Amino acid sequence: MDRAKYFLWGLVVLTSLWSFRGLFGGESSDTTGGGMKGRQILSDVSSAAEVVECGYSDELSTTFTATQGAENYVSLINSTQQEAQEIMKQAGKIAPQPLQHRVGSPDAPWQIVLIPHDEEQKIIIRGYGEDLKKPLIEQVVLYK
Repeated sequence: MDRAKYFLWGLVVLTSLWSFRGLFGGESSDTTGGGMKGRQILSDVSSAAEVVECGYSDELSTTFTATQGAENYVSLINSTQQEAQEIMKQAGKIAPQPLQHRVGSPDAPWQIVLIPHDEEQKIIIRGYGEDLKKPLIEQVVLYK
């Protein structure tokens, strides 16, 4: 695994722990009305914004367009989540179901969607709950 993959894998684990801390008595405010999944949406959108905001370039220092960056992020985060699920399964543990990330528009409830705009050099990150027409949260990241 390269450095970016290790970083994102760690981010997925930390995000999952943070979003599920309510199971262990932690305090968390839920403004989404979605309970634990709502808190996970808020956490995942925030994490995606932090990673995407870095400009997401490869090890050759080639900066991607907003579309390429969004596609690379979604591909890496989804594959990293799958790897984390496999590790938990091999360890005999039940892993929480991660939220799926995608580029474009939502196709199922409880997703994180990245919408790149190359001309404006920005990526809109939306977190959806049950209602696919209205995001629970939206963040705009300038992509440079």
